Amino acid sequence: SSLNTIVFDSSCNLNSIPSNFGTGLLDLSSVILASDGSLNTIDTDAFKLSDSISTSNYTQELSDVSGFSINIPKSVSTFGEGAFRLSHVTSVEFDPSSTLTEIPNQSFSASKLSNINIPSSVVAISNEAFMGSNLSSLAFEDNSNLNNIGKHCFSDSSLNSIDLPDSVLSISNEAFSGCTNLTSIELPINLESIGDKAFSHLSGELTIPKNVTYLGNQPFGSSSLNTIVFDSSCNLNSIP
Repeated sequence: SSLNTIVFDSSCNLNSIPSNFGTGLLDLSSVILASDGSLNTIDTDAFKLSDSISTSNYTQELSDVSGFSINIPKSVSTFGEGAFRLSHVTSVEFDPSSTLTEIPNQSFSASKLSNINIPSSVVAISNEAFMGSNLSSLAFEDNSNLNNIGKHCFSDSSLNSIDLPDSVLSISNEAFSGCTNLTSIELPINLESIGDKAFSHLSGELTIPKNVTYLGNQPFGSSSLNTIVFDSSCNLNSIP
């Protein structure tokens, strides 16, 4: 299909973008969603590039197409799992008044997404949300409510730096494993738990905040870290 632009205007009564809505739209460059429309859900695999794409061949298939941008209005409060998985989305812009509370499992995994700004309404970024994606940087809105980062959330992505909001309490198993480009990460002061192999393959320097009371197995396994600093007031009870 040569379709390159899709517009949902304010009079559209569609409540959700269904699964496989964008499948086969290889020339898609822009999806525009009305800021005052009725849309509230983007379903599972809504923008999957093609029927043939998979986790074994997505790198080649995505390299052969240009990306598309999409804005997410405040009316959208729910993503289905894998809404943008295996898609050629490169840019996502959320409404400043977004009501989205979770970025579900595999939302952008193995996608062409390169950067994103997480709205303050998001409480959890779930398992494998950005795993294997082209994501190189992300930012968080002021007054973020994020408290949990799921398993393999950013693993094997192109992430090179991240500054987590102070609201984050837990980083799950292998959340940043395989992020070989990641050389800078500032952990939040309120962080309490770091899961198994959370920072494997990380390089540079890492400071563990004082409120951390749990470290999983091999949290820094296979990393190239040159320095790990534990805060002088660290509450960690044991080194696993």
